[in-house]
Amino acid sequence: MNAKLSYRLAAASVLLLGALTASSARAGDGRWTPTGPGGGVVYSLAIDTENSSILHAVTKGGLYRSADGGVSWVWVADVGGCCTGAVAVDPARPWLVYAGGSGALSRSEDRGRTWIRVISASPRQSLTIGHLAVAPGRPSTVFASDAGRLLWSHDDGRTWERNPFDRDGVLNLAVHPRNPAILYMASLSGLFKSVDGGRTWTSLHPPVVRSEDGDFRAVTLAPSSPETVYLATSEGRFFRSRDGGGSWTAFPGFGFVHELAVDPRDPATVWAAASLGVWVSRDAGESWKAANRGMPFDRRGLIDRDVRTLVVDPSSPEILYAGLGEFGGAASDGGVAKSTNGGRSWWIEPQRGLSGARFGFVRFDPSVPGAVYAGLVRMPGEPVTYWRIVRSLDGGRRWEPFAERLGALGDLAFDPAAPGVVIAAGEEGVWRSADGGASWRRLSRLDGRPVFRLAVAARGTILAAGGCGLWRSADRGRTWRQVLPCGPNPPGSEYPAGVEVRDFAVDPSSPRRVYARVILPDAPGGMVEWLLRSGDAGETWRIVRDGGPLAIAPMDPRVLYLGRLNPVDGYELLRSEDRGGTWTLVTTPDRPFEALAVASWDPDTVYAAVPGRGVLRSTDGGATWAPLHNGLARMDRLDVRGVVLDPWHPGRLFTWGADKGGLFELRDPEAPGGR
Repeated sequence: MNAKLSYRLAAASVLLLGALTASSARAGDGRWTPTGPGGGVVYSLAIDTENSSILHAVTKGGLYRSADGGVSWVWVADVGGCCTGAVAVDPARPWLVYAGGSGALSRSEDRGRTWIRVISASPRQSLTIGHLAVAPGRPSTVFASDAGRLLWSHDDGRTWERNPFDRDGVLNLAVHPRNPAILYMASLSGLFKSVDGGRTWTSLHPPVVRSEDGDFRAVTLAPSSPETVYLATSEGRFFRSRDGGGSWTAFPGFGFVHELAVDPRDPATVWAAASLGVWVSRDAGESWKAANRGMPFDRRGLIDRDVRTLVVDPSSPEILYAGLGEFGGAASDGGVAKSTNGGRSWWIEPQRGLSGARFGFVRFDPSVPGAVYAGLVRMPGEPVTYWRIVRSLDGGRRWEPFAERLGALGDLAFDPAAPGVVIAAGEEGVWRSADGGASWRRLSRLDGRPVFRLAVAARGTILAAGGCGLWRSADRGRTWRQVLPCGPNPPGSEYPAGVEVRDFAVDPSSPRRVYARVILPDAPGGMVEWLLRSGDAGETWRIVRDGGPLAIAPMDPRVLYLGRLNPVDGYELLRSEDRGGTWTLVTTPDRPFEALAVASWDPDTVYAAVPGRGVLRSTDGGATWAPLHNGLARMDRLDVRGVVLDPWHPGRLFTWGADKGGLFELRDPEAPGGR
């Protein structure tokens, strides 16, 4: 059991070829498929000018395509990771589509079904596509902003070169809908206009922008009256020109503006995608009002999503799509919102397949077959906090919000001895429901501390942990006592002090036995992970040994698997067959295991979530491993953070991505009943 860990990784292909249809493979055939509510950070949207049911979206998790107006989505290409991205459709030949992001620029000739990468980042040259614009022709001229530089192509995006514009800071471009030789460019250097297809540029002069007004961020033209130009600064000041940029009128605005869109039939109706949501003006920019009914709001009634992009259906201007992003680093599960009444109200579709939302945990109700709960990450980092929890009562086919009125939730726990009892915890304390979540009663605020981890031990004993310390209630939440301390900050440490509980594991055969994975301060200013064990339902604890992620074998709870970092030899996987009394070194993988799970049918079948490698499986007690990344590798989602098994369906696994997000399921064909 000391064999070296072996990996078989599929080679990455530069060309992203092959038709990807909406009928993705079932989770039962050994392929990871998206599940859970769709969503994620959306950087750019584009709509097909001939078939408006076709949408393209660039997200933090890649490029997606919808053929049914945003109801369902299919991942079609990797455009290079986080933080930026753009997609554009040739308005005259909508089968030509262009998309780019952090590391790649690609083109499609079949309305976005298949893609060919035309530019890739290299170790010597980065690539950061922030905006795309198409000047239609035969061939089309395509413009791209790359980290503020302006690139262009004269052959439908096959080859690219630097545009003569000699300044950096390009943020946004707009093309005249009737004369593609006329373009407008908003940049950090000002506002510019070209009348020769982008060969030369002339500076325009709107009213002076003060430093507190930010930079010129968004520019667009009215399709039905292209001499009408709208301009917005990053801090929300607005300008309008009715003579192609010769003269300007200024109006007050609001917040950070990303994009502007104009009704294709009414030049006086303008929408803004902004940090404060969607805003609309119906008098050519003179007055504005928020148009966020149906958008996600926080408990204070404030919009909690940055709206990054907005497109209007050219054939039916009452239909709009808004791409939701992050606001102050907060939740990234919004995805695409849709309005069918000109922005007066919005709703977020189920967005099946738009696998960009970030998840932090998956839980199962031990008394309700098919009940799956997933926590959506609000803020990345450690300790992780969560924004909301969603639930499926049919094994993951349909999802619904859960316990929304409790505010931001950190964890859920179920009492296996009391069906219907659910414990929830988060920023507002600890709550209890005796009817599966229909009604709730607050148990404690725990001195005002947020709670991120929960466990229910024997006889309804509740264990609750926040950023520091551990609390215990032996009377179902009526009274609480702190059983692990929260001490002073160690010198030079940037982490929470005292005992920080990362995770719990309860012995299914003896629920008085509980394990806790904790972080303890280590002089000088460092942190060390330890495994603690309690034999009295969390009343007292003792250190078992140093270590990280832990998994208990459901079939034989004497068998434990533990990952640890050996300061000398690197990462190790240990196995115990006596509940942690003694340990055997199993293997020394070249990357740490982020999470472990043991099969319910065999204590020697183990699954591991390995960041950058995906999910691995061992059938010999952890000695050797093989990848289970079919479906994840293609989407560049091998950077996983968790793996759990469905207790009601042997061999059904869930995993979730890190920064690119997504919740995925697979039925292991090697499991009982898996084929």
